Amino acid sequence: MRVPARDRGGDLSIPAPDSVAEEKPQGRVRFRIAPLPEPDPRDATAEGKSVRGITITGNKVTKYYVILRELELASGRPFAVATMKADVARLDNLGIFSSVTITPREVFGDRVDVEVAVREMPWIVPYASLSVTDQGGLSVGPALASLNLLGRDIGLSGRALFGGSSTYQVTTEWPWITGNHVSFEFFGGHIIRNDDLRGFRETSDEVTPWIGTYLGKRGRLRGGFSYFHMKSNRDDITLNSDNRDTLLRLGAAIGVDTRDSWTNPHRGWENQLQAWRTGGFLGGDADFWTNDVDIRRYQPVGRNTLVLSGLSTVQTGALGIGVPVYMDYRMGGANSIRGYRTSKLGKTLAGKNQLITTFEYQYLLWDVREITLYGFAVTFGLEIAAFLDTGIAWNTAAEFNSDRAKTGFGVGLRPLVPGVGEVRLDLGLNTSGDVVFHLATSPKMAAQRLRLR
Repeated sequence: MRVPARDRGGDLSIPAPDSVAEEKPQGRVRFRIAPLPEPDPRDATAEGKSVRGITITGNKVTKYYVILRELELASGRPFAVATMKADVARLDNLGIFSSVTITPREVFGDRVDVEVAVREMPWIVPYASLSVTDQGGLSVGPALASLNLLGRDIGLSGRALFGGSSTYQVTTEWPWITGNHVSFEFFGGHIIRNDDLRGFRETSDEVTPWIGTYLGKRGRLRGGFSYFHMKSNRDDITLNSDNRDTLLRLGAAIGVDTRDSWTNPHRGWENQLQAWRTGGFLGGDADFWTNDVDIRRYQPVGRNTLVLSGLSTVQTGALGIGVPVYMDYRMGGANSIRGYRTSKLGKTLAGKNQLITTFEYQYLLWDVREITLYGFAVTFGLEIAAFLDTGIAWNTAAEFNSDRAKTGFGVGLRPLVPGVGEVRLDLGLNTSGDVVFHLATSPKMAAQRLRLR
């Protein structure tokens, strides 16, 4: 289908009628694994020629402007293979297409027509969600997610988990509303669980919205506000004597993202500085700062990847005075030092500050590719990994020493699935010879910043 003039915003021209290719209907595919893409000789032929027009096909739900705004190829500009590959990468990063191809279809002297062909993944998916933690054990329940709400690349998901803990969560992300990627994110959650490490039953509520924007192409800037309410069933947990705390938080983050892919990065940096002000002039029951430095480097080693990452968190104030005891960091588990259980190591290695480093070698076993089943298309990839984690948590300067740091290592699987990105299935070992299985999703350091255990 061609791009209507009103959807092009003046950036792209409509191809001439003689360049129209008839689209033939295809039967529903029962099962198909797409082959890896191969170089197209037409790309080299079209290099340097002026783009006459662009045709978009395959978008049944996605709005045209969602695709068009990601393209640097445009009418009147020269066709360049490097630009085409960058456009494909940006469209892949949206996470709503199972396949993206950009092809120079016809050449007319010094001009070329370009086709952008996409295949959409299901825009809404019901599924069974699960969570496995050292303290809460297994929790399962129903979930519903939309990767492409209203065809505008809006993510919206909700889930309810029961078992080791009762969890109700809703998240939304609108990555490009206007301007230079002005975005909106929202998280809301209600949790009821037994916190065995601190010895109380937690009932908590959180509401956290963020507004962000790009700085140029690679820079990132965002600001957020958070409301957090904690209820304890015993004394000496909350700052308030009535066993209830209300934390009001104002945060800001600045960073840089040069990754070549958001689904399976192979090269680039993803760095972020983040600061939260809790209480103070905002009111509430606490009064402290939280400062995070999160650095990640993806270094190509042939077709495989070496991931070097580090996270430092420093908080002001003292535990139990300005900082609630439930806002400390407990080492061990899938998101800090693998090979240790949080329920065990977290009793002896804990504090309001933390420092964690990770070295992980990821071997690409199965390239991310499209899988079609009865007309529904998704993407899937698989890596195996070897990792080494080192970390420490502390409250005072005297506790920050190498004798208290712990190290874990092991191997794992990395299924790469839509809507989640990276699933981490790890078998960790520690220096005492213990073997621990870990299951988690999302990047390790991001999950640890959020105290996901």
